[in-house]
Amino acid sequence: MENSLSERYQQLVSTLLTLLEARNPYNLDHCRLVATYCDKVSRRLGLEPARRQALTKAAEVHTLGVHLQMEEKKTQQSLPITQLGLRSGRETPIHERESEIFKAVLGDVPGFELSIPLLQQRHEFYDGSGSLLGLSGENILLEARILAAVDAFVDLATPKAHRPPESTREVLTRLRQLSGRQFDPVVVDALLAVLQDEEGQWGALARAQQFENSRGHHYLGLGHFYGQIQETAWALRSYASAERVAVSTDNLDLELEAVAGQFLVYVNQGSLEQARQSLQRYRKRSHLSNRAQTMAHLYWGLLQWLEELGPEGGRVGETGRQILEAVIARCREQKEVVVLTSALAFQSTMLLFQKGPADAEHLECLQQFLDLVSRHDVFDVVERYRPQTVPLLLNGVVKNYHASLCRNLLTRLGEPCQDALYERLHQLPPVQWMKVLLGSDRCEPADGAATTALPSEQTMVVFLTGPLRVEMGDEVFGADEFSTQKAARLFALVASRRGGVNDEVLLDAFWPDVPAERGRNSLRNCLHNVRQTLKKHLGDKGAVERCRKTGNIRMHCAYQTDCELFQSNLRQAQELSKQRQWEPALESARRATLQLRGEYMQGAEDEFVEAPRAHFMDQRLRALLLQGRLELELRDGEACEMTAAQVLQLDDLSEEAHGLRFQALALQQRYAEMTKFYARSQDHFRRELGIVPRSIIAAYEACARDPI
Repeated sequence: MENSLSERYQQLVSTLLTLLEARNPYNLDHCRLVATYCDKVSRRLGLEPARRQALTKAAEVHTLGVHLQMEEKKTQQSLPITQLGLRSGRETPIHERESEIFKAVLGDVPGFELSIPLLQQRHEFYDGSGSLLGLSGENILLEARILAAVDAFVDLATPKAHRPPESTREVLTRLRQLSGRQFDPVVVDALLAVLQDEEGQWGALARAQQFENSRGHHYLGLGHFYGQIQETAWALRSYASAERVAVSTDNLDLELEAVAGQFLVYVNQGSLEQARQSLQRYRKRSHLSNRAQTMAHLYWGLLQWLEELGPEGGRVGETGRQILEAVIARCREQKEVVVLTSALAFQSTMLLFQKGPADAEHLECLQQFLDLVSRHDVFDVVERYRPQTVPLLLNGVVKNYHASLCRNLLTRLGEPCQDALYERLHQLPPVQWMKVLLGSDRCEPADGAATTALPSEQTMVVFLTGPLRVEMGDEVFGADEFSTQKAARLFALVASRRGGVNDEVLLDAFWPDVPAERGRNSLRNCLHNVRQTLKKHLGDKGAVERCRKTGNIRMHCAYQTDCELFQSNLRQAQELSKQRQWEPALESARRATLQLRGEYMQGAEDEFVEAPRAHFMDQRLRALLLQGRLELELRDGEACEMTAAQVLQLDDLSEEAHGLRFQALALQQRYAEMTKFYARSQDHFRRELGIVPRSIIAAYEACARDPI
């Protein structure tokens, strides 16, 4: 029993140290790596098993004293050190304070008796020149001398914020220079022999890549954490950082996890346009792994079903459900418990939203989900998909399906007052429950009402899609005319917001990591550069103004953006289409699709670009689909075929675009080509989604049965 408690306490200390290391990605895996190489060096030097074990235990926690000393000096957000029996140690020398910490945290733990002395001695210099305890040479424990040399090696071979990692040869050169002075020559030679046996495994590039992977997982964990506490902006930043690291290290699994994290944040916010763009990236990279492809199908099914739900839960289509059913069947066959549990959670939640908490089909799916949760350790699934699982657990309590388990899980998820929460939710349609659970933090597209007026010769037109361009009469200039690219992006952001932009928003967007005063100076300089550029080309220095009282920056001249003109033409086409005025509607639709010249704020990677970029991509697809439908109404099969092809270049899983192309080919009586295209469509959907949507089958059969 005593040994069991000792092992658990050691695990607890290791967990505490891991959390402390995670605060700085440059410390990740440091103790584990030091422990690994201490064991190898001690074996080469012939230490007996008991001493090797004591050394390994010490190495696994050797930075604990340093980390806790740093924590107890913090005035805010520090760990509750005093609750561990420690006190503030500013009046105590550093090495004495570290010894006190080791004795307080590890002193009474069986198995650490031999480790504490070597932890206290590891900073002693071999020749005594850097001694704090008055020790030198053989008077320093051999285990402490091994730990000192290995710790220095790992530290030098690891990148830091202020320097890249050194190569193995450079590190060993430095250790040899200090051999006999700071480090034991015998230990340095043993370490050199261990590294030579590994044939350069600890080269600079290998260590750097290992560090980068650890850093990527660190950002991924931060994304999960921020997502759980609804800090969505920070969650997205963390996932994006993890994705960048994964791309740079060619770590496909990490990359897909990071993209999936962004997808789930957007889904939970209700920002389905951005979720779709994230999933498109995920889908295109998941073909190398069967499990990754299954996860892509799972997420696509969730997204498709959410898009098909009306505002009150009404049914629009069934592709989402069809995809999830295929995923569930495949996971049952392959006995993939985690993905099966996730798919049943999504399926049950969507049935709840669509048909209500008393629906028999929903309850059957709920029962299957809870059966899996009760039999397997899948709490991570319940927690990861909290917005989908909390409504299920609440309904499980009400319907008495595994009620004790549901209450326990809800408490663990931070929902102990379950009756009160359900009382609040059941008054609303189930489809609105997620909004209550998640709040209203959403990624919205650029604001500002569009106007239907066409620009005159004296109206400035700002083209926000494709390369930035400004036109007024004969005067035309682009982003290169601004002194910096940041000035060009700032101008574009201000132009996109009719109500203006507060300077705090601009500081957060362009100078997030810069001290406040320095950021404000940069903003003033950038705004001055924007004004000078506009004055040079338009003769109007006051085209952009800042209100000193409110800090609001806005355009102070007559202007329009291509996005506003696009929206105006699209609305006009939609209204004319409702009135069955096909030709003028088609003319407006074509004007709209031609208005957007490319990606929104092309080339910009700023966070504020993501929401409007996804929004206008979705709107462009809607405009093209409307154009295709109107071309069919006017029986222009060739034009409709080209329009459908445009849509499929942007979204190759658009069911409506596939259907339009069937109809366009049938209208031209090209039935053989239509059949070939249908076969390719079937293969494509099976590969990408795992199913052939029923809408695709129905569209083809309608064209084959009743030629247009």
